[in-house]
Amino acid sequence: MKPLPPNPEPSGPSCLSRHSSTDADVRDDWVTVDGEGVEEPQEQADSPRRISSDWGPLRLDEPLYQIYQAKSIKEAIQLQSISRSASRATVDLHMRLRGGGSLGAPKGQSFRARNGPAEVTLWQELPVVRDSGILERLSPEELQRQESMFEVLTSEASYLHSLNVLTDHFLMCRDLDDTLVIHDKKTLFSNILHVYEVSQRFLKDLLSRIDENILITDVCDIIHQYALYDFSVYIDYIRNQGYQERAYSSLVFHRWLFWVYMDRFNRKKRPNSDVYGTYRSANKEARQRQTNNPFALVMRRLEESPLCRRLPFSSFLLLPFQRITRIKILVQNILKRTKEGTREENTASRALTSVSEIIKESNTQVGQMKQMEELIQVNNTLEFNTLKAVPIVSKARFLEKRGELYELSKGASLFSSRLKLTPIYLFLFNDLLIITCKKSSERYMVTDHTHRSLVQVKPAGFGAGAEDPGPKLEHSFCLLLLENHRGLACEHLLKAPSESDMHRWMAAFPSLNDPNRKEEVVYEDWDCPQVQCVEQYVAQQADELTMEPADIINVLCKTHEGWNKGMRLSDGEKGWFPSKSVVEITNEHRRRRNLREQYRIAQAAAKVTKN
Repeated sequence: MKPLPPNPEPSGPSCLSRHSSTDADVRDDWVTVDGEGVEEPQEQADSPRRISSDWGPLRLDEPLYQIYQAKSIKEAIQLQSISRSASRATVDLHMRLRGGGSLGAPKGQSFRARNGPAEVTLWQELPVVRDSGILERLSPEELQRQESMFEVLTSEASYLHSLNVLTDHFLMCRDLDDTLVIHDKKTLFSNILHVYEVSQRFLKDLLSRIDENILITDVCDIIHQYALYDFSVYIDYIRNQGYQERAYSSLVFHRWLFWVYMDRFNRKKRPNSDVYGTYRSANKEARQRQTNNPFALVMRRLEESPLCRRLPFSSFLLLPFQRITRIKILVQNILKRTKEGTREENTASRALTSVSEIIKESNTQVGQMKQMEELIQVNNTLEFNTLKAVPIVSKARFLEKRGELYELSKGASLFSSRLKLTPIYLFLFNDLLIITCKKSSERYMVTDHTHRSLVQVKPAGFGAGAEDPGPKLEHSFCLLLLENHRGLACEHLLKAPSESDMHRWMAAFPSLNDPNRKEEVVYEDWDCPQVQCVEQYVAQQADELTMEPADIINVLCKTHEGWNKGMRLSDGEKGWFPSKSVVEITNEHRRRRNLREQYRIAQAAAKVTKN
């Protein structure tokens, strides 16, 4: 294949060359709130055609990132049902899923009709690409690589479009500003202007690179540099998302509820006043008066603007987290389609490693903040009474699991062989087990505690009370404390609410092996089913796996109650998840291909680590 000569440097400024790094100038070339002020770049008559001749980030029909993201997830899920290997027909199907036409479309004919703002441009459909004749010379694999690299640019333009709405339409709104104090505004919007500035510069550099030649050489080196020096703004933003959510919820409803409650309560001034009744009536009144909440009224009006495309304000706050995780997926796609042993493979591997580190650090900091808040909350609910109190709050400690079980014991009567069910509540930390009885919805009396390393489990058939088999032993197991807080060994026969709860509690401790255990199906690593997430699931406990749509997971074991334990292919993280949130990948070719691609990514990352 004869390579195309590189295009000379543009003689005039590109459509983003006037962007500066200051917040005041960052929106000069973007569509304003009323949709005016768009300025298309001027092209010299004697200059060679470049990609920016046919595509620019200032298009009025640029989709919002939320719409782009939903469409990309839907496409990824659909592609898992493709049973054919990478071929021209597969690429055709891939293009149709994205809204494109066939690769065989004649020159001069549009590859697809635009159906609205949800469309994202394909590299192969650009007139400058079609007219160059290069499409006939590219293999399907190289064509997909070109599309993957071009998607980094188009998706960043979509992302910047949504950030522009968040900053110009919401952050800069004077009416909304009048309803917020400085602290609330800072908490609600965090460092979004810094995120916006980084995205603007990132898009400018991507466009400059892609404009160098019709055939895109690489973009992963740019991603790698930004991950090293600029994408740290995402860590700061993601770390504060929990505070954002609470601040927004408070501004919309809870602050008014508190105000009405205190007003009602202070007016009563009686020692025997019905506090719960006061709170309940205040809650009802707060809901009625919520329509008069200035913040809620302004926010509702802003969300109804055509600029938001009927998307809620909260979806704009989630943009940075969605973007950095999407960049990782895009780099993975580029790496899968890059020839092994090339410089481009090494660059893509480095980019993937650096972006993964950003995501890992973000999740670590978010997790640490949540863990400390959770420890403080648990510490405030425990009562030790006669027992020596254990200091719960520690930087090295985190809560792994909590929940209610029933302890089975013989009845008080000497003539009765019935088993008595007594509710208990367990708090399992990474280094500590605390057994309590529940006094109220928010108070727990500690009855026993021990170091986690001194706990073992075994099936109920070998535990106390085994001589009285029956339905009460269903979902039961024996908890062995080799040494409790008094220095004694003790045994608790516990009954879980469900089969999956029993398995998850038993999996948290070393187990005395039972060859007759058949309640769950356990798979070998080489023979495990593979599923794809189709509905987001947010982990409720530390042993669960948070999943996003399109995640691919290897199932390690299944329970009969609809819970699976699996490992996500993209990062190797393990945990429990509900089977209703996933669908099984039944096509063996697709399953093996997912494994091969993940192995390729892991091997490439290992090479970077060694170097």
